[in-house]
Amino acid sequence: MVLTAVMTASIAGAAGAGETEKIPVTMWGSLSGGDVEHVEALVDRYNQSQDQYEVTYYVQDSMEEKLITAIAGGEVPDVVLWDRFTTGTYAAKGAFLALDDYVEADGIDLAKFYDVAVQEMRGADGKLYGIPVTTDARIIFYNKDLLSEAGVDPESIKTWDDLEAAAVAAFNSEAGLTVLEFWNKLLNEDKVYELGFEDSFGGDGFKAGKVAMCFNGPWALSSLNDTEINYGVLEQPEGPAGVRSAMMGGFGLVIPSKAENVDAAWDFIKWWTTVPENSVDFAKESGYLPANKDAAANEYFMNDEILSVFSETMLYASTRMQVPGYSDVEVLALRPQLDLFVAGSIDAQGALETAARQGDAILQEASE
Repeated sequence: MVLTAVMTASIAGAAGAGETEKIPVTMWGSLSGGDVEHVEALVDRYNQSQDQYEVTYYVQDSMEEKLITAIAGGEVPDVVLWDRFTTGTYAAKGAFLALDDYVEADGIDLAKFYDVAVQEMRGADGKLYGIPVTTDARIIFYNKDLLSEAGVDPESIKTWDDLEAAAVAAFNSEAGLTVLEFWNKLLNEDKVYELGFEDSFGGDGFKAGKVAMCFNGPWALSSLNDTEINYGVLEQPEGPAGVRSAMMGGFGLVIPSKAENVDAAWDFIKWWTTVPENSVDFAKESGYLPANKDAAANEYFMNDEILSVFSETMLYASTRMQVPGYSDVEVLALRPQLDLFVAGSIDAQGALETAARQGDAILQEASE
């Protein structure tokens, strides 16, 4: 594996001094921007905790495509920080090493992790292809000042009907209409605004104090805490059947099928995922919540009025479907049609029919 010039010189110097040369371990991940320093801080702690391996983190865009290309070319990383919901699809393509034997040999208790997160890292063959490391769910963020001005008690929002009533109270005003009209003009007349993931109307608008409620995840906390917004969070309101539901996302750690340093990669995975304080430390730095339940029960989360709500949500959150090919259905078929619908380019029926047709073709190909 390729080492940086600094690391090469460091290892050479250590070897010259009679010290054992560490085995270089390459780690890929899609976490970028400010998250890089959080991953690197955790990696540095691991590197200092033992004298056998030296992990280096490399950011990769278009992770799935690059990994498949790397495997085909024989040059793969040793460990990957992987978006869990795509595991089933790429395990079926032979991208990962099954970890069942390693888990059994080291007596890893999978019950220490959220079960739905563990299941999300299994393939259609039932084998385990990774260990979950982080979790997340989307809950309702609300601006305390705006709801107070609208006469809405956030604690009264228990059902979908309550949520609808609160939204009407908070937005059905001249100011709210002005914001929506301006947004529509930018989007559909001036065409200078593009729909995006939550960092659009419900992201920047909430941070600017113009939006009373938005749907977001724990990754938003660090940026919100840098603002002067007086905000709170709510669990998911009960649906018509009287139950709460939420979708759990998050990352796991996997080993590519042609990795060179498998034992080193497994040692790093164990260190991060099975030692609760390591997951807690990463959560404190990054905002990503731990998939290890012992770590999630730490007082850092349970005594915090915001983080405790996320922790409660994890108890009933479920993951996406684990049908092989589903991740491609969501990314390539469903999302593009929903974007067209929101943009006013297609009606709801047309969007769903097209998504279903394209999705069926993807699932059929995945099953062959």
